[in-house]
Amino acid sequence: MFSKKIRVTILLIILAVVGLNTVLSKARSTDWDQPLWVIIYPINADGSAASKRYIRNLTEDHFNSIEQMMSKEAKRYQLRTDQPVSVKLASEIQELPPAPPISGGGLSAT
Repeated sequence: MFSKKIRVTILLIILAVVGLNTVLSKARSTDWDQPLWVIIYPINADGSAASKRYIRNLTEDHFNSIEQMMSKEAKRYQLRTDQPVSVKLASEIQELPPAPPISGGGLSAT
């Protein structure tokens, strides 16, 4: 009897923490007080020399149009910030992402 109450209490605490984290995550990502970071991770998916050269020559300046478009939209929607996103370029990822599952959804990917 006593252990059942402890288990129920622990499960309720876990549920409250997960629910609060979900609400706070949504609020933190959409309040537009600070820019959202957009990180570009280039991948040479075909392994070609041309793609490697292209990735090597990429700079953050190549993605300025994203920031400009988002700033324009922020003004249109009367957001409180002039810079809603900050685009950064990460170094090239050498390992290819896993193949999508043949049947099933995103939860079945490994």
